[in-house]
Amino acid sequence: MNRLVIIVAALFTAAGAAAADSQFGAGALGVGSVQANARGWGMGGLSWGLDDSLRVSLVNPAIGAGMKQVSYSLLYSSDRRKVTDGEGEFSYNANTFPFFAFLIPLGRRVSVGFGYNLEQDVSTVRTNSGVVPASGEVPEYTRLFERSGSIFRVPGVVAASLFRGVRVGFRLDSYFGNVTEKFDLDFNDPDVEDSEERLELGGSATGVSFGIFVPAGRFGSVSLGWVSSAKLEGHKERKLADGSVSREKLLFDYPERYAASAVVTPFPRFTAAAEWIRYRWGDVNHVLSPAGGYRDVDEFAVGAEYAGVGRKGLRALPLRFGYRNSPLGYRDMDGRRIDSWSLTAGSGFVLGRRRGRLDFAFEYGRLGDRAVNGLEESFYRIVIGVSGQEPWKRRKSYIE
Repeated sequence: MNRLVIIVAALFTAAGAAAADSQFGAGALGVGSVQANARGWGMGGLSWGLDDSLRVSLVNPAIGAGMKQVSYSLLYSSDRRKVTDGEGEFSYNANTFPFFAFLIPLGRRVSVGFGYNLEQDVSTVRTNSGVVPASGEVPEYTRLFERSGSIFRVPGVVAASLFRGVRVGFRLDSYFGNVTEKFDLDFNDPDVEDSEERLELGGSATGVSFGIFVPAGRFGSVSLGWVSSAKLEGHKERKLADGSVSREKLLFDYPERYAASAVVTPFPRFTAAAEWIRYRWGDVNHVLSPAGGYRDVDEFAVGAEYAGVGRKGLRALPLRFGYRNSPLGYRDMDGRRIDSWSLTAGSGFVLGRRRGRLDFAFEYGRLGDRAVNGLEESFYRIVIGVSGQEPWKRRKSYIE
């Protein structure tokens, strides 16, 4: 069964995915989702600190060190979003395979890995919504909006186990993008000229990441990480009502990130964790940003898992829950912060001869506030993850 899952996953990821992204997207890049394994997603989207090499995550490159089996992980997510703005409400769905990864052991202490991580998949979205800023400083207008394309990441990881359980990891990220965004602004005031804009973002970029995992005795662990910025090239075209056209070259920077996570196991079968990530947007090219520009932001997440009680021939399903606060890195046109929060829950069970797992998570969240930003978006998300291991050599599996 595990080999079949690998083949099917490879076909899906090679074909790409089609997903409508958030209406809060700026600069053709949309609003990303937390990319973690399905277990971590059920625990508030935790990704950096969970010592969980079976459910492979390439977010913290140190986690996979010292593995004894070839491990893989696949995620599928499905969203339903409801947007509320000045013209009322509308809803749409989004479905994608955002994450796939392998980790392969090289000896007892070193592992290498590679994968596919869909950073953004904006597919094709077409809306016609009126937006009136709360300040009233900008005339009322209707925006006809359309965007398509995707930006994804191909990570390569080398991780090593050092001493007393301490692990370190290095990741090289290759980004590839091809996104087009078009929108028309039709102002209700006849004295204000309508405009048409087209933004194209394409090409590739590279970045690096470092991570460390430090066990803290029987009671948990601490993880630290750093992700470099990466730069993509594009251009912006603006056409005014008088027929004039302006065109300019753009460079978009993915933000630099710092991460820290702590995991505690105060008693058997119970795990609690917290995570902090700082996004450094200060050097982002502001031509791509909305009028409010970009600001550095901090994400916080907390989560817990109760593994249940073993029974004859059956282990009770684990219970997971969490909370995440992840404000967007850019502000609205009046410079106001755009808040985002979500609640999560999840569980999972063993597949086959205990060489694999199927985990699932549910998430409810909200972006923005109509009273503050003129736009509000709520969403429901279902995440399913399949993970497992295959023998690299004929020896006993460490999870048996």
